[in-house]
Amino acid sequence: MEQAIHSRVKPIQLKGEHHSNIFCLAFNSGNTKVFSGGNDEQVILHDVESSETLDVFAHEDAVYGLSVSPVNDNIFASSSDDGRVLIWDIRESPHGEPFCLANYPSAFHSVMFNPVEPRLLATANSKEGVGLWDIRKPQ
Repeated sequence: MEQAIHSRVKPIQLKGEHHSNIFCLAFNSGNTKVFSGGNDEQVILHDVESSETLDVFAHEDAVYGLSVSPVNDNIFASSSDDGRVLIWDIRESPHGEPFCLANYPSAFHSVMFNPVEPRLLATANSKEGVGLWDIRKPQ
């Protein structure tokens, strides 16, 4: 990480590769992991120190938004072109079913945990606009 911060020549390449465009990135709070999502319908979890891929989380369509919980680095949310907002726990199998917060007929282009009130999640949907969700009591 230090090398990446102080290097002005070129970035350190992470080994996990997407097969198409990358649309979103998120760091965990400890800056030890990077999440990337894109047009290849997956989220890749990268280790910053080793540059290795730690896990891959499959989607059914392009991933447009990612956000890591500000209070638990094991939890992240993803938003997708398939109209779903999913909440994942990286301690669980990436092949398991994540919690589906929203399932709409239109795409979600962004998702973000509130850094002060982590129970709140903001989303941007192509038809419905901005939504604010209390993940303790989803509807």
